Amino acid sequence: KKKINIYNKKNLVGFATRNIPHRGHEKIILKFIKNRNMLIHIMEDASNNKKINSNITLNAYKKFIEKNKIKKNVILKKITAPSFLLGSRQAALHALIAKNLKCKYFIIGRDHSGYKNFYGEFESYEFCKKNEKKLGIKIIESGSPQFCIKCNKVVFRNECKCKKSSYDISSTLIRSMKKTSDKKKLTNFL
Repeated sequence: KKKINIYNKKNLVGFATRNIPHRGHEKIILKFIKNRNMLIHIMEDASNNKKINSNITLNAYKKFIEKNKIKKNVILKKITAPSFLLGSRQAALHALIAKNLKCKYFIIGRDHSGYKNFYGEFESYEFCKKNEKKLGIKIIESGSPQFCIKCNKVVFRNECKCKKSSYDISSTLIRSMKKTSDKKKLTNFL
């Protein structure tokens, strides 16, 4: 019954991810959950990508939701689909999935479903915003969380004036830091 009540809310916002919630994701979710209910769809890769385990991601989100006491405002849904890494087109597909799950809004990140440096930084958002009417769902930009070394905290791009001391937060960056064993930087991001 709770899930049905959340689905019937007019302000349901969708958020798609395949990665565990890092501090950037947490900042985005906590910002948008203030005025809306949220559907977080965990994208399970049908191609059996060994780097990402959707069950671990799902459990990490459950812990994050419990810790922040936002359970009554969140639906977690695991969706199995291939991860094509199609950038803007995959972001549009995620937006359509959210629309079909009764979302009125959909959050798109700085590098939504990109592949290395193939797509432009905000290409997915710009494409979906341009095609918002065709998609039939309101597209919202995530705010692009960054970690500011000077401030020693996660901030949205437009919040912090320390431009040259900020790192874009991404799961790709976190995975690369784990490989290089840069534990001090990694603990700040997580």
